Amino acid sequence: MRSIGRAGLMALGLVFLMAGIILRSMALIGMVLPIALLLMAGMLFKERDPDVRASWLVPEEDIMEGEELEAVLVLSNPGTRSVSALVELTLPEGTTLIKGRTRFPLLLRPGEEIDLNYRLGFPRRGRYDLGDVRLSWDDMTSFQRWEKTINTPASVRVLPYIYPLDRGPFHLDQVRNPAGDLRSRLIGQGLEFHSLRDYSPGDERRRINWKATARSENVIVNQQHTERCGDIVLVVDVRGITKSGERSKRLVDAEVNAACSISSKFLRQRDRVGMLVMRDVMDVVPSRYGKKQFHVIVDRLLEVQQGGSMSSSGLNRMLMRYFPGNSFVLVISPLDDASMVQSIKELSVKGRSVGVLAVRSGKVPGEDEALRYRDRMDRVRWKDDVDDIRSYCQVLEWDADMDLNTCVRRMRR
Repeated sequence: MRSIGRAGLMALGLVFLMAGIILRSMALIGMVLPIALLLMAGMLFKERDPDVRASWLVPEEDIMEGEELEAVLVLSNPGTRSVSALVELTLPEGTTLIKGRTRFPLLLRPGEEIDLNYRLGFPRRGRYDLGDVRLSWDDMTSFQRWEKTINTPASVRVLPYIYPLDRGPFHLDQVRNPAGDLRSRLIGQGLEFHSLRDYSPGDERRRINWKATARSENVIVNQQHTERCGDIVLVVDVRGITKSGERSKRLVDAEVNAACSISSKFLRQRDRVGMLVMRDVMDVVPSRYGKKQFHVIVDRLLEVQQGGSMSSSGLNRMLMRYFPGNSFVLVISPLDDASMVQSIKELSVKGRSVGVLAVRSGKVPGEDEALRYRDRMDRVRWKDDVDDIRSYCQVLEWDADMDLNTCVRRMRR
């Protein structure tokens, strides 16, 4: 409840009463009576809470970062009397209202239902609750306002942008026995051609190369590479990001987008993927297969923010504890922390198969000259670190302004 004119009306009545007593004027005292009757009427004949129901209809709970969502707010009146109220919506922070209103008058007759169409934009990853509906209405005297909040549980998960990678960014040196999409060095059942050989008893007829057989005196069969799956561990390092403002946010978003894109690519080709997020604590996602694992990884990355002070000296110990020893370790990092560069070298020296996606932030419009100068100095140091670790492992340099798929294509040429 919120009083609008009640306090002022009571103050006015008190002024008339005091003035009438002091001036001994019955006329002034008599003016208090209609004010008192008006206040009593407002208290005795309070409007009942309107029987209004509200719900959000969301066609899809998962959308991609930057996409728009079409949602419908359904308001209905199952009661026996008309409802006249003011409706106010509170949208979650960061949401862009493209179509619809957040404040409007409402008149619902008994049994009536209306659908209000909204178009919402979500420019950044995260989990958004669409919020409650608040109704407010006046009593019969219009001096008192009442409020009611209707809970409308509806949430939207905004996924990080996923680059459509044509191929994985790195070559995996070791593979596992379960069938997958990675070409192994073994010869056997597979899809990719390896060589020709003479027919041996027991060979399947469908493996006979009839064109080669026609040119030879013997029956010739095809040999293929067998396909196997790999073990990949993503190490997402947001701990050492020291950039400020918009540049820091763009670096973290670039790392998250890259991690989701790469995990999606490997999981779709039937590899096993795990993840280690380095921030204030090390967040571990054990290695698993399939679409469910992708959603687990995305859930862990939705709320990731920059910063953290945990040392990377225990990285190898964490990898040995939670992941298979023959896993390919893919480090996604801006290399802002010198200890991370040293940890990557140690992993490679100890026999780990390592790849590094070295991320650097793109240009941010509106930065002053001091920040641009600092960025140029950071790029020189970043380039030195990349050249330093290139002799230890595979390295892919990625500017966040560039499409990741384009960057991968250039590397794999």
